[in-house]
Amino acid sequence: SLIAPGGYSPLQSVLATLCEPVLRPLRRLIPAVAGLDLSPLWAGIAIQAILILLH
Repeated sequence: SLIAPGGYSPLQSVLATLCEPVLRPLRRLIPAVAGLDLSPLWAGIAIQAILILLH
């Protein structure tokens, strides 16, 4: 993780609340590579693809 575990930040709590519903299903589908969680990358790609299709 890029953020030290065990720390608490109100911003971290808000971001987790907003992002977890999107990332949780992706984490089940996409395995970690060498311990690196790629689900945020794939979520970003999917969101960009949806935005392109909507235009």
